[in-house]
Amino acid sequence: MTKNKHTVVVASVLKSVSDIRSYGKIGKILLSQHPDATFWFVGQKGRFTQTANINSLTPFQFSRISFGRIFTEIIFFINLLKIKPNHLVISTYELLLASVLYKRLFKCYLVYDVQENYPLNITTGTFKILPVKKLFAKYVSLKEHLLAKHIDKFILAEKCFQNEIKYIGNKFIIIENKVDRNSIPQKKKKQNLQICITGTLGQNYGTIEAIETAKSLKISLPELTLCIIGFCADTDYFKKIQTVVKGLDYIEIIGGDEIVPYSSIMDKTAESHVSIMLYKLNQSFENKIPTKFYECIALDTKIMTTEHAPWHSFLSAANALTTQKDVLDYKSWTETYKSENIYFDFDIKIF
Repeated sequence: MTKNKHTVVVASVLKSVSDIRSYGKIGKILLSQHPDATFWFVGQKGRFTQTANINSLTPFQFSRISFGRIFTEIIFFINLLKIKPNHLVISTYELLLASVLYKRLFKCYLVYDVQENYPLNITTGTFKILPVKKLFAKYVSLKEHLLAKHIDKFILAEKCFQNEIKYIGNKFIIIENKVDRNSIPQKKKKQNLQICITGTLGQNYGTIEAIETAKSLKISLPELTLCIIGFCADTDYFKKIQTVVKGLDYIEIIGGDEIVPYSSIMDKTAESHVSIMLYKLNQSFENKIPTKFYECIALDTKIMTTEHAPWHSFLSAANALTTQKDVLDYKSWTETYKSENIYFDFDIKIF
């Protein structure tokens, strides 16, 4: 790993090197605009094709809850010293200190892709020890605020962040999690009703509630099949999911305890009639437009989701919203989906 005049590192911690945002969106923007640069995508293991100027690095071999995570910044800083990038894009607060220290020592253009309001996520998350949760949220908030002045540009994954996150000032651009036109598979639905639960599986995502909804629909729709596809970082919750579906041969689980390729998730969404997303509303969810909304609209897959006026308005405008009652008449569905303004813009200038 040697120094190059144009070397770019795009890094995350818990996401794979082929993550749909870090590589599939931010990475592709940079690759198209800087074709002569050398790129390093850093993260967890995933399917990745290396070329002469596109490389992957997987130094973070640990789970979400792991003692090894306390060494994340040290590991990352050591690898930065080896790669010597002059452009650095990071997607989590866990890499902030190492990135700022590297920038101060060697000079580089530093971009922080803010994918979540992390302090808010921590305080509204499922971790049960409230004092520890609040203390950790304050630590993350303080870290982001103190180091923000060293960041050259912020990328915001949600429009609401410009109001929620005060430290970004006016140094930001918004790049939402919309759909890459080139990632859309053939929209071929199964003959009989298939329902899917896709992406991140977890308590806040209402995965078990979504399963129970599908099970209740099965009573009236014996042809129904359910595909659960995605990754669950909470091993105890995944065991509960397995218990809930045990012995039900019409339910298929793909992934669960391992990361699933984005293309596989899109294929299953494309062949499904309905996607169930019963998110548990809290401050970290309510102002966002989930990525899966855009994907389902692009794939003509109906969405059954939590009662939340902004979401229902957004989905109704695209003819994508459905209810349990509507699903009983799925064979009569004929409307065309409206898919304006759901596609990702690859012409945005980052640096």
